[in-house]
Amino acid sequence: MSFRKNGASFLLSVAIVISTLSLAGCREEDVAVQLRFPNETTFLFSETIRLVVTEVDGEDRNACADVLNNLQTGAVEGAYFDSGPLDACAFQSGEVVVDSIPDGTQAYAVVALERDSATVLLSGCAVKDVRVQERVVPIDLRTSSHYDNTYPALSPGCTLEQRCQESCTPGTP
Repeated sequence: MSFRKNGASFLLSVAIVISTLSLAGCREEDVAVQLRFPNETTFLFSETIRLVVTEVDGEDRNACADVLNNLQTGAVEGAYFDSGPLDACAFQSGEVVVDSIPDGTQAYAVVALERDSATVLLSGCAVKDVRVQERVVPIDLRTSSHYDNTYPALSPGCTLEQRCQESCTPGTP
């Protein structure tokens, strides 16, 4: 797991173990989910992150839009995994484990939330069948209009290490 600069963005790689259910039986496979934040500051202001994995029709071009819309407005029905809102640093430290994901095409949807755990700061989604494609699920996170209108002028006032060691709280709007 890492958080590193890659061009203009920052990557938060979350290694997860997915226990797949298939006709051949249960097996464990490592899959890396990369949360690609626009920059380190966007991560610092993200209080909680919620990851949802749900099956989608591989032909549905609107799958991510539909899942993200449901995720931003409430529950996602039929989700195989829903982390609920967890401290962003739980993802950075590798505490998030996803299990029992069946074979097939899945949507991996993420929202990063403000302190109230209701206001979306960033969101992103990727549709992938990790059994037949590369074993990395990159998710590009984009800022919401709320973030764009509220946070750019603020300084977080702490570093990644300070934030995840709970020795500081980023500035608030």
